Amino acid sequence: MDSAPSACSRQERFLLRSEAVIRFEIDRTPLAADRIIAHACRTSPRKVASVRAALADVGSQQPTAPSGG
Repeated sequence: MDSAPSACSRQERFLLRSEAVIRFEIDRTPLAADRIIAHACRTSPRKVASVRAALADVGSQQPTAPSGG
């Protein structure tokens, strides 16, 4: 929440926090089903799936370290 812009509305802060909690749960238990994570975060499995897909997209766009050979 510290990284949220200061001009954020209450709704925007709620959405940022909700997504951060989902990301935390995905990082904590990456093999858990979306339904399980959704239950822990009190959200829908569809929202968990969209955050998981966004994380996968970000992960696939990061450059890989060159192999030292």
